[in-house]
Amino acid sequence: MAGLKQLTWLVLVLQYGTISCSFNSTIETNLLASLFDSSYNAFVRPSEQVNVSVKFVVNSLNELNIKSQTMQISGYLEVTWNDPRLAWGGAYSSVLTFSVNDDTVWYPPLVVINSVDGLEILDDGITPIRVTANGDMEWLPLRNFALHCDTNPAYYPFDTQECPIPITAWSYASDLVNLMAAAGAIFDLDFYDENGEWEYVESTSFTETVERAGHQMVTFVVVPKFRRRPAFFVMNTIMPILFLATLNGFIFTLTVESGEKLGFVLTVLLAYAVYLTLVADHIPTTSDNTSLLSVLLLMTLLLSVVSVIITIYVIRCYHYSDEVPISKTTRRVIRLMSYTSSWKGCRCKMKVHTEKDGTNGSVKKHVDKEPGLDTENTWVKPIPEPDVEEDNLTWKEVANIIDHFCFVWYFVATFLTSACCILMMVRGYANYTTVH
Repeated sequence: MAGLKQLTWLVLVLQYGTISCSFNSTIETNLLASLFDSSYNAFVRPSEQVNVSVKFVVNSLNELNIKSQTMQISGYLEVTWNDPRLAWGGAYSSVLTFSVNDDTVWYPPLVVINSVDGLEILDDGITPIRVTANGDMEWLPLRNFALHCDTNPAYYPFDTQECPIPITAWSYASDLVNLMAAAGAIFDLDFYDENGEWEYVESTSFTETVERAGHQMVTFVVVPKFRRRPAFFVMNTIMPILFLATLNGFIFTLTVESGEKLGFVLTVLLAYAVYLTLVADHIPTTSDNTSLLSVLLLMTLLLSVVSVIITIYVIRCYHYSDEVPISKTTRRVIRLMSYTSSWKGCRCKMKVHTEKDGTNGSVKKHVDKEPGLDTENTWVKPIPEPDVEEDNLTWKEVANIIDHFCFVWYFVATFLTSACCILMMVRGYANYTTVH
């Protein structure tokens, strides 16, 4: 029994050894000579309508620049079709597959339409095409693709961008070469290396028919979607902007005597201008979609400019002589400012009413002070004018009230502006819809 088992194993080894050793270079050479004889023409397509399946296999996203509106991505196309002229069998059945250069056989002249490096056929004369025994062809042209993208900077830096990759068979109408999506993942990530700035979200694909020179041309489009990782930009752009906005409000707490008010506010204004330039360097100049970050910067810059103007006016008021009269309009405005900002630092206006005492002819003086303060009742000698209005408001108090009012409402305006813009950006990050 042991001898029978050994004999069986010996027969199997010899059989498979004979099969594996039956292949040699002579057989493949004869096969190629048989297939590529004078009857084969690489300029003639293999059938009346060739169905070409396409898949994009990505290796890495090198750059996605929303300012230049370009995407650079490395990978290759997996293109398959069938050429029945190159099928074989019989004496050549030991040859399962072979490879030839793309200038030896017919292949679809594919073009990436939105390439920024120039429109050209995806061939280099050295990329091998794999041929199987049933005539299936597999072509893997690889390169670094530089593509144009219509970017949307509205939610920058919380943005999600889509960059279509349109592929067409140049000079072939749809009834001659039909491009279609390959089975499985259209945007294959098996060899993908993650990008530090952009996160891959998803991809879609579709085919569209476009008329060119009177012929219906089929275009196969792969649309990958990438979402920006915002942490770096939050720490280096948005947070400094908010810090500067907070710092700018404290200009109204500096006293005029310090002599630093105007210099301080101008310094913050210049810092805003620098950040506005930095942000402008990262977003496209198109006006189709305005960046919310630019709107935030513009609003904070506007508030800073208004702060400069108000600071100049406050310094001017502070140095007015007390002999300069304060107009009634100014008094009303200052009183309104003191109410709306809860100012308690001075008594802007008081009225003196007189009331006669029936017993001894003396007069009781009733002083109305600012709201929230106690009133004063004192008995004085009669005065000839019964309703006398006195005013102790000075220009220095006017300057102080304006400072306090602007300090309070500047932070209210800054908070509302910043909250609205940032919430809209974050909402766009969570629920992104491409604006065309």
